[in-house]
Parts: sequence; C-alpha cells; structure tokens
Amino acid sequence: MADCKLELETGEVKNWETRLSELPEEQSAEVEGSRYVLKKLELPPLPLGYHHFTLTFSSANWETMVISAPERMYTLADSEKERIWGLFIPLYALRSADNWGVGDFSDMETLMQWAQKQGGGLVGTLPLLSTYLGQPFDPSPYAPVSKLFWNELYLDVARAPELEQCPAAQQLIQSPGFQEELEKLRNGDLVDYARCMAIKRQALEQLAGCLFDGDTDRRQQLEQWLSDNPDAQQYARFRAAVEKMGKGWLEWPEQMQKELCEGDYDPAAERYHLYAQWLIGEQLGGVADRARQEGVGLYLDL
Repeated sequence: MADCKLELETGEVKNWETRLSELPEEQSAEVEGSRYVLKKLELPPLPLGYHHFTLTFSSANWETMVISAPERMYTLADSEKERIWGLFIPLYALRSADNWGVGDFSDMETLMQWAQKQGGGLVGTLPLLSTYLGQPFDPSPYAPVSKLFWNELYLDVARAPELEQCPAAQQLIQSPGFQEELEKLRNGDLVDYARCMAIKRQALEQLAGCLFDGDTDRRQQLEQWLSDNPDAQQYARFRAAVEKMGKGWLEWPEQMQKELCEGDYDPAAERYHLYAQWLIGEQLGGVADRARQEGVGLYLDL
C-alpha cells in the first residue's frame, strides 16, 4: 500500500491509501536490466489553486505540485457589462495649440472628454512616473527615478493657480525669447524632452519661489500635504542632490549615500521638486476626478 497526502491551497488536507499494483499502467520500459513503469493515479475533484501532493511508499516520499486550472479563461461573454473600447496614446505625443511642445495633463483631459463623446470608455497612456530629464538624462518611462512620484514634464504651467499672483513667472513667460522657444518646441517634429523640461522648469521655479516666499492659504495647503506625505521631502532632497552632483546615487560619496545633510543639495531645487509634486497631485487628481464623473476609465501603466 502507498500513502497519499494532498494539501490544498486552502490548508485542508486529504489522506488516503492506494494499491500501486491496481493502478492502470500507462507506459513501461526496460533500462539496463531494470523495468520502469508509468502508472496513472487519479486525484479527487480539486478546487482551483496550487496544491501539494505527497506519495509515501516503502519509507520513501515523492512530492509534486498539483495545479488545478480552469478549463477556460474569463471572457467578456461571462460579464453582464457591455463591451467597451478605448484609446491608448503616449501622453508626450499629444500636441495642442497651448501645450509647450509635449502633451500635458490638460491635453489628457481633453482627449478623455473627446473619447467619451465618441462613446469610448477608456483612455490609456505610458507610465507618467518621474524620470531624469537633465543631468543625468534618461527619459524612458520604464526607467523611473521612483515609482512613488510623478513626472513634472506633464504639468500644465498655465493652470497653476500661483501664476496669477506671480509677476516674475508672468514676465518670464511673456518675454520674447521664451515665446520664441515655445514656438520652436510646438513646431518640432519630435519631442525634445530636455528642452521642454528646461523651459517648463524655468517657469515652475518662479512659481515655487512665489509660493514659498508668501504666507497664503495655498502655502498652508502645501505644508499640510508635506505633513501627510513625508516621503516627498526625502524625494525632493534626493533629486536636488542628484542635480548638484550631476550623477546618480551609485556614484555619490559613501556618506551621502547613507544620509543627506545641508549643503549636499540646493534648497531652491528642493522647493522646486516639492512644489512640482504637489501641483501634479492637483492636476492629475483633477483629471482622475473628471474621468470618474464622465464614466471613463483612466489607465496609467507602470
């Protein structure tokens, strides 16, 4: 007799005995004078999942995993919901008369509304996670700096509430040189990540300066956000330190790798990254809220 033990994924254990001599023979072969036999042991009905089977015979154990899979996959035919269709496009590839040479969150919202009017139910795009767009430079959406924070490249500067109360930013944006650069970026055949980020950062730095220099309700909202998201402070200091060093963490001095101190980063750069992440939360959160209101799914890859 052989002892059979079946441990189900749920934790339930089934034990029974079987006579190996009574099991049906499937195949046999003789190798170097020894006869080997393949026999079939039927298991009891199993729930779906990954289970563990042990056969004990003559004080020896043989173990194997038993996978109980469904006969077919779940399909739309099994759903009571109607089939939907949607759009997929890299956000950076969207062009509009108002963006700065690269698609932004406002463009995403416009596309979402257009898709909804056409009967679409989903808008998807590539990852929108933070990337290095200065020094170092790696714009790949699948090589993020962090999967916890967003890419400020997609901010719509014109929708930042601080713009109305920041003369320095207004003057910068309206300057002939700035407008000329915007026109070149909008008319380019390809997205120039470095230049798009550089010009957008100039304006965002001015906006961040105006916000942090004031004592307004918006400043208090930012401080509350920082209190609720302490990791943002570490992220901002890390990004500021990378910019000051001009190279990634692996190439930093050992002490900096352990802990950042004052002097390891530019406080203005830290404030810029804090402001950018907070503003992204508002703009992307607004797009998500609008998507829910319109009944459109928003798919953001990782």
